[in-house]
Amino acid sequence: MNGTKKFDCGCEFPLDENGRVVFDSDVEKINLDCPRIWELLGTGRTTGIFQLESRLGSSFAKKLKPENIDQVSGLIAAIRPGALDSIIDGKSITQHYVNRKNKEEEVSYYHPALEEILKDTYGLLIYQEQALFIASKLAGFTLIQADLLRRAIGKKKPEEMAKVKEQFLEGCKAVGLVTDEEATEIFGMIEKSQRYSFNKSHSVSYSMNALLTCYVKCHWPHEFFTSSLHYSHNKPKPFEEIRALVSDLRSFNIPIKPPLLYNLNKNFKLIDDTIFFGLTNIKGVGNSVYNKLQKTLKTQAIKLDKQFCDQFNWPELLFFILPNITSTAVKAMIDVGCLSYFRLDRKQMKYEYEKYCLLSDKEQEWVQRNYDKYKWTTLLDCINTLIQLPTGKMGACANKKRQNLMEEISLSLKNPSYSLKDGIVYVAEVEESLLGAPISYTTVESCDIESANIVCSEFNKGVRKNLYFLACQIDRKHEITTKNHKKMCFLTCSDISGSIDSVVVFPEPYAQHRPFLYDKNNIMLVGERGKDKGSFIVKKIYQL
Repeated sequence: MNGTKKFDCGCEFPLDENGRVVFDSDVEKINLDCPRIWELLGTGRTTGIFQLESRLGSSFAKKLKPENIDQVSGLIAAIRPGALDSIIDGKSITQHYVNRKNKEEEVSYYHPALEEILKDTYGLLIYQEQALFIASKLAGFTLIQADLLRRAIGKKKPEEMAKVKEQFLEGCKAVGLVTDEEATEIFGMIEKSQRYSFNKSHSVSYSMNALLTCYVKCHWPHEFFTSSLHYSHNKPKPFEEIRALVSDLRSFNIPIKPPLLYNLNKNFKLIDDTIFFGLTNIKGVGNSVYNKLQKTLKTQAIKLDKQFCDQFNWPELLFFILPNITSTAVKAMIDVGCLSYFRLDRKQMKYEYEKYCLLSDKEQEWVQRNYDKYKWTTLLDCINTLIQLPTGKMGACANKKRQNLMEEISLSLKNPSYSLKDGIVYVAEVEESLLGAPISYTTVESCDIESANIVCSEFNKGVRKNLYFLACQIDRKHEITTKNHKKMCFLTCSDISGSIDSVVVFPEPYAQHRPFLYDKNNIMLVGERGKDKGSFIVKKIYQL
């Protein structure tokens, strides 16, 4: 099947022979006017978007709702530490920028001569280049002289500051656009801006990259998330990055699964519209383990006449493959579900692996040599064979003491000392600890959630209810003190469908339910949709 597919946004792309939209990486063909870009940015779903992927970037993108590249550039410059920390009239430069863009605050200019230079940033001095243009226009400086002024201000040396200020004031007097008093005030603005202003050429370049990544996320989300996960190991906190990406991709209805041994993919891989973790994405499984595993599977496949990895049954994998790699790696692979296609509980496979490891090298070699003869279907059958055979050279066990150990192993396989059934909490917790995020389940699913009437992804899509009942886990809590000196908080909460990063708990419900509000706790939130349509306003909280 070929042809093209036209999206509701107006963008049209060719299809491959399977009817899938072809990924086109030609930057020149990208339509930056695509409404999907601006819709995505305006909802704050900026995970993986260059320069805007942080919680701060997401929050301010949602507040600003940028509509063009200039506004994205201004946003990227305004969310840098200097602008956030620079306070004018009780608000940060960043908040002023958002308020003025959204017409919640009047755009004003200290002097009419500044309007042409500052109009794109709503009367705020955001970029370093703006300071250069002001010095050029008002004081007659060349751009080189203006840049020297900027550098001198940045050095914060009193003698140099006094010198450049004098040059600026003299230049303003010569040009005659502003009075001496106005020139002094404007110099003070430039001086103050050097604590926070950002280079516009950088900011515009950054915003272009942000829009490109946003465009790819909108139109090729499967490829976008696979690639983002692939490079998550380059982030300062890879597991936090993985968790954020997994939560976000679920809101796009993209399935993600733990690694499967028979896929043998080293890193994250997209297979039939499902993203699979790679084997080396498991904590404790590195490149050396992966290479050894590949080599062993290939060698043993020839010996056992197997063409593919998925043709090994559980005893064959246990006897011929797993003993060749580290115990830590084997247990991690089993724990995250690499071998789930055997339809055995993970706990059971790990338990049997641990019991098989009690066999000596000689006993394991005997099992491998005689597998074709006995064709054991379970480890218990194999151990019982070792018990029945004579000891010494005629059997597998060297002596009666070793045979007694086999009897103990047999008994423990028949009657394990603890349950070998996988619980939801167990699976969720080991996946989170070894992969970075719970994949098969979250701990929320282990609770009584029958009274819930919404999940995170449905709330984010705008599903309406008179009163929402949301069963979720607390991922993050941010407590603040109101102007009335009362405590309230903001939560990020998640379930298996995704997350909501704007859960608001005002002072009264916060005071009543504060003991429930801690990281990783599972709770039932009862509340309403906020006036901004995206926030969840909490009325009551119940412990699950």
